Amino acid sequence: MAKIRAVLCGYYGMGNGGDEALLASLLQMLPPQVQPVVLSGNPKQTRDRYQVPTYPRKSIASFQLLRESDVFIWGGGSLVQDATSALSPV
Repeated sequence: MAKIRAVLCGYYGMGNGGDEALLASLLQMLPPQVQPVVLSGNPKQTRDRYQVPTYPRKSIASFQLLRESDVFIWGGGSLVQDATSALSPV
């Protein structure tokens, strides 16, 4: 069976313990045929901690990654908000 490539987007790699716990749980719950790729604020740290491929969450390369993936999983707290910056919704 071919692997399913899933992009996981959240507030990962930003030093928030709750979001990191959510990512750890999500990675444990994925079926074996799913290959996760995590968008992270600190890709190296996330890659080293969870042993998964990562991309910078604000990189142009992440758009290409999305086009090449099968599934998009959007998880974690207030991802769409404008309290911290007008750019947050983007």
